Amino acid sequence: MTASLPLPITTPRLRLAAYQQGDERALAEVLDESWESMSRWLNWLVDRARQTSVEHCRRRVQASANRIATWWQQDALELKVTDHAGRLVGNVGLYKIDWRRRKFSIGYWTRTSQHGQGIATEACNALLRFAFGALSAKGVGLGVHPENHASLRVVEKCGFTRFAIQDGNPVFVLRSPDPLPSLSVHWG
Repeated sequence: MTASLPLPITTPRLRLAAYQQGDERALAEVLDESWESMSRWLNWLVDRARQTSVEHCRRRVQASANRIATWWQQDALELKVTDHAGRLVGNVGLYKIDWRRRKFSIGYWTRTSQHGQGIATEACNALLRFAFGALSAKGVGLGVHPENHASLRVVEKCGFTRFAIQDGNPVFVLRSPDPLPSLSVHWG
């Protein structure tokens, strides 16, 4: 399979697209701005000085772009979330991809200055619609720390159902786009 991934994904307020060269400074800025709120919930954030450096973000942007270029072979697809003015407001991705079974996990974060504006819910809604529509997903799941109330609200608004407890964290699943709130989403 060599078809290109039908990106970007757009909503009335947001654009979900592949990272590209030149995004590293904006990514470094957002990670630095949001470090305190994000590192509490995201265990991959371990070294602020290194992970918010432009050089580290350059490598991350390149790795993400490479995964998009060969998306059908990957176990993760990460997209930048921008407003329509082009400002980086977050990140959303599909992870633990099982192409054979068409099962995915979703992950997301938003920059601290954008919290409380529905960005995570809208970006997740858009990516979930894309996963079920363009990628023929059979199910999408995620785990959420029980004290991460903002993420729990996103999960609730997107219609996920509680599936299990894993490592003390509730795990949620969505098996179709039917429970998703109404949203105009386009891709390609």
